[in-house]
Amino acid sequence: MIFAIPQLFPSKQSNNRDASRNRLRKSLRIESLEDRRLLAAATWESPFEGSQYTEVASDNAGNAIMATLDLDQLQIVKLSSVGQEIWSVDLDIEGTPSGRVSAMDIDEFGQIVVAGRFEGTLDFDPSSGERSLTTSGTDGFIASFQDNGSSASLNWAHLVGDAVHEIAIDDTSGVLAIGAFESSFDYDSTQLLTSQSGHTTASFVSRVANDGSLIWARQIEESGIFSPQSID
Repeated sequence: MIFAIPQLFPSKQSNNRDASRNRLRKSLRIESLEDRRLLAAATWESPFEGSQYTEVASDNAGNAIMATLDLDQLQIVKLSSVGQEIWSVDLDIEGTPSGRVSAMDIDEFGQIVVAGRFEGTLDFDPSSGERSLTTSGTDGFIASFQDNGSSASLNWAHLVGDAVHEIAIDDTSGVLAIGAFESSFDYDSTQLLTSQSGHTTASFVSRVANDGSLIWARQIEESGIFSPQSID
């Protein structure tokens, strides 16, 4: 059985490189090449400057979508099956930037959903339009982009709780998300849930429609020491 894993990071700072590579290996779906022929192999150089929190997914054509939030910028890059850049989205964060991309998923219709947390003001629209969201401290986010082949555009973006840990696109192109909130769960500026215990943080699960509207949100567990981190 043969496995193929592309090398995605250049050799700059070894600590950041190793941490990033470990994160990427956890995010990559590694498929067995048994009973198939390996047609091409390539070494990919990361377009990111050593971020330790990078998510990777692949589409049906074998292209790779990479997303990271590194200090003052949210970056999403599409690479071909041989590592050539097809398009990139670079969105600046204003204020006191911090945060991370913690989850990403794509569907067969070209939708790319990215989630995580950030602090400051971020305009999620890569076009001449605007979809700026400003956090109150650090807030979670979910953003949906459309892969148009040679470029990407924004579908929708919302602030969700205080952190989003994991997402999954469902059969309707809606999004399931789990994450955490302190005291109250807000969707953009609307308060929907209040923590029911003495813990500082609580966990939530929510479902968002394919147009970005919130269908429902539920508190699923008071975090305390343990907090749900994945959707199966």
